[in-house]
Amino acid sequence: MAKAIAAFQLPKDAIKKVDLGQSFAEYDIVRTDAHLFVETPALRAAVGREGAKSIFVGRRGSGKTATTYYLGARDEKNTLLILPGLFSSLDAYVDTVEVDNVHQRPFKTLVTSFKRSLLDQAIATWVKNGAFSFTSHNPFEEIQRERNLVEQHDFDTRSLELVDEGFALLQPGREREWNRFTQRSKKLMHEIITASSEPRRKLLILIDRIDED
Repeated sequence: MAKAIAAFQLPKDAIKKVDLGQSFAEYDIVRTDAHLFVETPALRAAVGREGAKSIFVGRRGSGKTATTYYLGARDEKNTLLILPGLFSSLDAYVDTVEVDNVHQRPFKTLVTSFKRSLLDQAIATWVKNGAFSFTSHNPFEEIQRERNLVEQHDFDTRSLELVDEGFALLQPGREREWNRFTQRSKKLMHEIITASSEPRRKLLILIDRIDED
């Protein structure tokens, strides 16, 4: 009869004494192969998320960026990773006091601008992956109208361009133009939802490092 092997038990507080990694490890050049990651409760929660949107919060070094890398490594082609750097310069365009009230037009203008820039970035990813092309026979008119913003800007510059346009429409007498501006994102979203019914256009959008600046 084989002798039972006693379970190994770590000394008390052994884990606390181990120095694992550094707080700035997220800036290291890393390989993003999914099999290189250690599975943690956070990673399992990210993969098994039930909602369409999830927000991961935690202190520096808690694994937020590692989770982002892991999700991207699982299906790199259908993943859009955005690392916005515009927040350090946004106060040059927007008075933070103006957008303090979430029920007023300045705040809605800011949100609309970011939404539309995000949608355009998704379209840009489709184009890059060969899942979409701008042609004269394209049935998606609203997406077609975004061509210049998609091709000539990245997420940051496009967002600032839209913020600048939207806030200019807050001037007296331009209410109708402002309404068209805000409705634009809704129409675009409707078309993108329709277009994304095709499997190759399914995207996982990851946004990381929004607080770096």
